[in-house]
Amino acid sequence: MGQSTEKKYLILFQNDKELRPTGGFITAYAVFRVQKGVIASEGSEDIYRLDDTLLKRVPAPEPIVKYLPNVSSLNLRDSNLSPDYLVSMKQFEQLYDATQANKEIDGIIALDTEFVLSMMKVLGPIDAYGSKFTTDEVEDCACPQIIYELEKFADQPVAYEKGSRKDIIGVLMQQMMDKAFNAPKSTWPNLLGTTITALREKHLLLYFHSSSSQQAVEKLNFAGRLSEYDGDYLHINETNFAGAKSNLYIQEKVKQVVKEDKDGNLAKKVTIEYKYPRRGDNCSLERIGGLCLAGIYRDWIRIYVPKGSKLVKSSGTEVPITAGEDLGKTVFEGFFTIRPEGTAKIELEYTVPVKVNDQYKLLIQKQPGVKGHTYEVEAFGKKQKAFPLETDKELIFKL
Repeated sequence: MGQSTEKKYLILFQNDKELRPTGGFITAYAVFRVQKGVIASEGSEDIYRLDDTLLKRVPAPEPIVKYLPNVSSLNLRDSNLSPDYLVSMKQFEQLYDATQANKEIDGIIALDTEFVLSMMKVLGPIDAYGSKFTTDEVEDCACPQIIYELEKFADQPVAYEKGSRKDIIGVLMQQMMDKAFNAPKSTWPNLLGTTITALREKHLLLYFHSSSSQQAVEKLNFAGRLSEYDGDYLHINETNFAGAKSNLYIQEKVKQVVKEDKDGNLAKKVTIEYKYPRRGDNCSLERIGGLCLAGIYRDWIRIYVPKGSKLVKSSGTEVPITAGEDLGKTVFEGFFTIRPEGTAKIELEYTVPVKVNDQYKLLIQKQPGVKGHTYEVEAFGKKQKAFPLETDKELIFKL
């Protein structure tokens, strides 16, 4: 990034507390230029302002028409619909190039609230607009103060604009980078480790126009791509469509049971359990004060499995699960809601056209933005101890 020639990057802030396919609802953006190791901000803006400069309107795709109320066209803020980050960013760029504010860029970097939080735990508090942003717990949201402030920005952008704080994301990023570059050498290992962890856990995603740079980050699995795999495969991708900031509180557990069917293929049962322990907030548009964090969770769920898999039966969704193909895989999709203080359970049974001999292999790919849902796997009577899925994970069972 940024050798002797100047490079320019778009930074997208994805709000993982309002989960979208590549990690979160796109709340704001910033433009940074990099040259000879020097990083400078060219400003940032609320994503709605950028959407207002679109010179052409593209009809909204079917999932938005079906599940996102009162939205008839595709906006930049909703353009990250593919679970594959590269595919989503190409869609984002098509729209970005059709805005009045577009600039020539060399790539797009996406980050979420967890990346900001993890960096601040190393760097300490950050000052911006006369306020101090910290990692201290805030009782109102049961979350760190920096996340509370970022959610306030996402929930009430107009209030921030009135206070000349519409570029809060860019200012925070600039302050964070200045602090990182001027940090004592003793903190450098922690900063590097924190950044690599964020890349591995998909709280930081990279997309470059340079084919060599893109190939490098894909090889490192820092590019948010869905992988090809020669065994069993699972990727659960969830989209919060107008469900407030529910992902701040939703708890999720996934259990897989794998057997062999009469034809020698895999017979699988996947159970996804949800708990929403938070009391609901007042999310009325007429409310005076307070944040709408805990609202009714509205989840468009997609479950990616090996191509050729066949759905046997399913339960738990309000819109029945259907099967299709996407990104070289079979995908099962449906839609459901959960009210605050509620629970939900989705179950699927399906067959996978994969034969096993002396071992069973499974690749589970994590959705960007999520912190680490609990996974349990039982294959051919052998149980894997429950684990949080914090990175992509390959499991191999000797049979």
